[in-house]
Amino acid sequence: MEKTKEESELSDINSKISLSLANEINRKRFMHHIMTISGITVLLAMSLMALLKGDMVLFLSDLFFALTLGFLLYRIRNVEKIDPIVITTLIIIMFFFLYLFLTWKAEGWSFFWFFTYPIISLFMLGNKKGLLLSLTFLFLAIGCFYILNNYGSLPNYPKGVITRLSFTYLLITFLTYAFEQSRHESENLLQESMDELKDKAIRDGLTGLYNRRYLEEILGLMKRDIHSPPRVITFIMADIDFFKKYNDTYGHQKGDEILRKIAQALQGQIRRKTDYVFRYGGEEFSLLLYGSDEKTTIELCQDILDSLEELNIPHEGSHIGRVSLSLGAVIGHTGQNCHPEDIVKSADDALYEAKESGRNSFVFKKE
Repeated sequence: MEKTKEESELSDINSKISLSLANEINRKRFMHHIMTISGITVLLAMSLMALLKGDMVLFLSDLFFALTLGFLLYRIRNVEKIDPIVITTLIIIMFFFLYLFLTWKAEGWSFFWFFTYPIISLFMLGNKKGLLLSLTFLFLAIGCFYILNNYGSLPNYPKGVITRLSFTYLLITFLTYAFEQSRHESENLLQESMDELKDKAIRDGLTGLYNRRYLEEILGLMKRDIHSPPRVITFIMADIDFFKKYNDTYGHQKGDEILRKIAQALQGQIRRKTDYVFRYGGEEFSLLLYGSDEKTTIELCQDILDSLEELNIPHEGSHIGRVSLSLGAVIGHTGQNCHPEDIVKSADDALYEAKESGRNSFVFKKE
């Protein structure tokens, strides 16, 4: 069966997003690589300059932070949960920037590194965690500044520097926050559009039930999932009796109404999230249920027939006098020896027997 336009579009979008920076994990991993590689490069250059100047303290501190970032860069390449490593990296960078700011070791560059922190923290962690970490850095810097200014040694910063620094830092922080908020809203709209497109791809347009392609996907997964414990499944095929005659007598518009009403009746018999109803094609429907035993399956088939009797939709072209269904039901098992196509065929054979026996009935088989 060929893919619909919506399914092809969804497949292409999913493929591109899984490999692109729109994927949140890929984006974080990519940004972490850029941040750590840039940091390692700068730190090694600064450590070399410090060594040439004879500043061994700065040389060793730069080298230590460079090696630490190198280790984190190696670790993030081999783990799936990257947030703990990202947070650790940002905390290390926080203390390194704080060290530069409070010691003036990087001279005029100290402020440059200070103002990059809200950008990288919000980009890496998102608005909630990133804002918390960014503001923590600012308050920590202000606290250390006043403590050292009153009780210790502090570089000779110009008067009012902490006020100007705080204002600029907060401005950058909230501008970055606004940008990230806008990006998240765009991502949410994209995700909603993808979910809507996916739902259209697996739904029948007339009845709103799942379509045959989605059934085939589930059966295919069932066949490939050979390592899971076997599970009992029930598959039911349902066919509207004398549907062609109904269309010829009442018209195709009325026929579409019947399809929708029967779809609602079948859906109304479903009680669990693990049970599915599909429009199999034309006037045929199918039901897939997990964990139903023989007694439950037989009761369900009878309930379906009873629900059609309650609807009591007139049908002059049927000897029954109303719209009715014929059902074929079979119980099988998932697992290593599971052949879903055999289960479907058995249900179809049972449906044929129900048709041959007079319709408006069901035939149950065990696979």
